[in-house]
Amino acid sequence: MAHSGGISLIAKKQGITPSVPYWLAKEGSVWTNNHFILTKTISRGRFAAYKKADSTLYAATASGLYYFSPKGSGVITYNGKNIFASHVIVD
Repeated sequence: MAHSGGISLIAKKQGITPSVPYWLAKEGSVWTNNHFILTKTISRGRFAAYKKADSTLYAATASGLYYFSPKGSGVITYNGKNIFASHVIVD
């Protein structure tokens, strides 16, 4: 879920705490109010998309385009510059 505070996972049902993939779990991160915040450093989430084929989560934010995957996480750039997007399309 993209929101004004960043990018979070949300549980499908209230009161159920789902497991978080090992590659998204960070020390000190916990489910709070049905949300699992992926990172507090990303501000103003715009859009989030998940590519099931390679288990990658893409997050368009006010500070750039990010990815979270089992192989690592980081910022996606083009010619060394941040990419700013309001939507992400995965195939």
